[in-house]
Formats: sequence, C-alpha cells, structure tokens
Amino acid sequence: MRPAIQRNMRIILISLLIVLPGFADDPWKVPSSEWTVADAQRLLGASPWSKTIDQSKIVVRWESASPVRLALTQLNKRVETDDDPCYAIAVIGLEMPSEPPRWEASLRATGRKAITAVRVRMRDDGLVFVFPRDPEVQQPVVFRIPFNFKLGNTVEFEARIGTQVVKQRFCLRRMTYTGRLEL
Repeated sequence: MRPAIQRNMRIILISLLIVLPGFADDPWKVPSSEWTVADAQRLLGASPWSKTIDQSKIVVRWESASPVRLALTQLNKRVETDDDPCYAIAVIGLEMPSEPPRWEASLRATGRKAITAVRVRMRDDGLVFVFPRDPEVQQPVVFRIPFNFKLGNTVEFEARIGTQVVKQRFCLRRMTYTGRLEL
C-alpha cells in the first residue's frame, strides 16, 4: 500500500476507536441492578448529575438525585438521608481550609428567581449545599425560537466559598432516570 493510503487508514481507525465508546449506552439509562462499579463511578464523575468544572479536579454533583444515591450505595459510600425533602448539591475536590469558609450558594432555573441554600455541611472531600425543594426549579421558563428550537430547561448552581466562585449548569432534559426527572 502507498504511505498516503496507510496514513488515511490509520486516521480512520483511530477516529473509530475514539468515537465508538460514545455510542455505548449510558449506565443511567438502565436499572441500577445492571450497573458495574465502573458505571457507578462514571455516574458520580461525569453524568448529567455530576460535572467537572473546566479542567480542574472540582466536581459539582447533584447528590439528592436517586441515581447518584444508588451509585454511592453501590460503591459502599455513605449516603446521607436527612435531606430527602431538599436538594443537595456537593462541591467535591476543593482545597478546604482548617476553619469553615464563609459561603453563599444559589440555584436558578432558566427564567426563574434564585433559591438560596439554607445550610452547608462540611465533608472530608468538600461541601454539600442544601436547598429547599421548589417546584420552579423543575419547571424553568423555556424560550421557543424559530424552527422549534428551545432555549432554557437548565438550572445553574453558583457558590462563593471563601474567595472561590464555583458555577455549573445542569440540563434538566438529560437528568432523567427510569423516565422521571431526578433532582
């Protein structure tokens, strides 16, 4: 074979190896009884409920969502149940000072007013912000523009922890498990 053809074939093969894992079904689209340890870890690290901020080691995770709780249980990690009627969002991977930092945090659904965190819990791996449940979070204002394209349907988490600002946007359309929105 000619070198140019070989090079093109290598490029195609490498491209397929990169793209094919993306076609694998997401673990949260099947019952938790079928999850492997790797699936549970993926759900906690990179899923609609868990997002890594830019290229840092900070993860923002919606811990009150049932798939996250199921993944934590599968990995034999402690699951806190005292906030069931609340939203709990964890910020993991922060460098924590010896004293509790000053903080403020909010959730804002598209087109709605912000909801302020009512308390925070310190853990070894970060902070968990607790918010009262509000139906407006689950029903953001959706703006329709031509060609049936929708803008909205997101919730933004923002926290000021000491001098650090942490922001993360969650797409509600993707945060479904067993056919239900899970927050």
